[in-house]
Amino acid sequence: MDTVPPPAPVLESPDGGEEVEGPDVTLRWERVEDAAMYRLQVSMGEGFASALVDTEVSVTEVELRLKEGRYWWRVGAVDPAGNWSGWSDVRDFVVLPPKGVIEIEVPWPP
Repeated sequence: MDTVPPPAPVLESPDGGEEVEGPDVTLRWERVEDAAMYRLQVSMGEGFASALVDTEVSVTEVELRLKEGRYWWRVGAVDPAGNWSGWSDVRDFVVLPPKGVIEIEVPWPP
């Protein structure tokens, strides 16, 4: 029975503290050999007490639509035997408003 966990994923981008133009943000990490699934968490708090995103994916790149603000993210890997890697290092990034776009919310109907 396989009980050896895979290594934790290594985050690629965005870099820690990086400012990215929103609202669409792409999160990337390195592929872990023998990983069957990855668990991605994104939070507006460093402690991940209330994650905005907490999902399992089979890819190493995810695009999210996020509002302006500061976010933290981390990824873990699970192998086919169900062994959990533990979390990657945590990184933060800041989503900026898109350049040249002003969003105005207008109530409807007037």
